[in-house]
Amino acid sequence: MAGKMNKTWWLANKAKTLGAVDKAVAAKVDKVTSALDACDAAFRRKKPAEWFMPNAEKIIGDIALAAKALKPSANTVLHGATIETLDYYVRSADGLVKNIKEATGKYWADQFLKSILSQADQLEIKSLDAIFWATKLENYEFLAAMKASSNHGSAAMYTKFVLGQGSEIINVNPSILAKLKVSHTTHNYNPDQGWLLAKTEILGMLGQTSSFAAPMKVIQQKHFIKQGLEL
Repeated sequence: MAGKMNKTWWLANKAKTLGAVDKAVAAKVDKVTSALDACDAAFRRKKPAEWFMPNAEKIIGDIALAAKALKPSANTVLHGATIETLDYYVRSADGLVKNIKEATGKYWADQFLKSILSQADQLEIKSLDAIFWATKLENYEFLAAMKASSNHGSAAMYTKFVLGQGSEIINVNPSILAKLKVSHTTHNYNPDQGWLLAKTEILGMLGQTSSFAAPMKVIQQKHFIKQGLEL
């Protein structure tokens, strides 16, 4: 199991004498154990699609709270290594909560809209929310194709994004689809033959908070938690 901030590592490495003869201290030790176990149960033992994000800050923050409460009970002579671990838990958990709170999804959203997501970032988004990525993939690929063609359409783009022979049909207004059909029929793929209208409508849809910005925020939060599982 990667990192130190998990129940298994804590139980194997915490000072065995800490709380051995003091029930109040023992209870504080158990609080740290329980907080780590709750985090493991919520995230480490589940796939990202199953993570319930509204509770993330509290679940992770409880690790820092429990570690802070226990630290004064540790003896610097006997429990030096455990004190270092508790400091590490506080620092790591507080930092992770800060990242979750400040996540907006803006970085990946901007990269998406500009069609410059690296392959690694595309795979990361897919791994954190496969359904979101699958429902937005045609939009990303359409924007990327438009960027590569300087906003001109093509027969291949019509076949892929309008006829859906690549299973990636763009969802735009029927009036725009009608213009694209005329563009294809007349072999006139200039930007003003419906192609720029399609791009503008897709960018507009992606600008909606509920369908794009909000999921991107959660994906970024999951990204930070994924990193946190390595702490």
